[in-house]
Amino acid sequence: MQSAAEDQDDEPEPDLGHEFRMKKFKRHFHRPPTPYEAAMTAIVSPPSAGPQRSARGFTLIELMITVAIIAILATVAMPSYQSYIRKGNRADATSLLQAASLAQERHRLGNTTYAGATTALSPPCPTTGTCSSERLHYTLGVSGNTGSAYTLTATAASSIQQGDAGCTTITLAVTGGNSSFTPATCWSK
Repeated sequence: MQSAAEDQDDEPEPDLGHEFRMKKFKRHFHRPPTPYEAAMTAIVSPPSAGPQRSARGFTLIELMITVAIIAILATVAMPSYQSYIRKGNRADATSLLQAASLAQERHRLGNTTYAGATTALSPPCPTTGTCSSERLHYTLGVSGNTGSAYTLTATAASSIQQGDAGCTTITLAVTGGNSSFTPATCWSK
């Protein structure tokens, strides 16, 4: 038989490596926390020192830099865009002048002189009122009508075309069967 002192020696000694093995086990086989555990951890865990930075979204500085870049690009691009639009709208004037020139020739076939008013150039002009281009960027005027000559003038009517430097008035003059287009830059394609 064993004595009481020997019985005490038979008790197993505590395994100090158990905690280490459990941490290693948890690290390799860790399950995600339940919503309750996550909420409790957020409530119980102390706040970290220093500012919190979220990994999502943009900072105000990043947003302001983006806005500044867009503003610079718009400032550079807008005048070029407006110039392109004005040049495209000139086709409205040239088509009106060419259609009115054909109407003048039709009018001259039955009369001794070319028409002195836009109302006699139907179509493209109405028989009453002002003769405007199809997209209403220009109005038509007739002057210098004789038996062998006339001048058709398209004048800018819309605000965007009134800013078209050098092309606010586009003219088609016919004298003795010869046509002249002024200013020539406004007639170019």
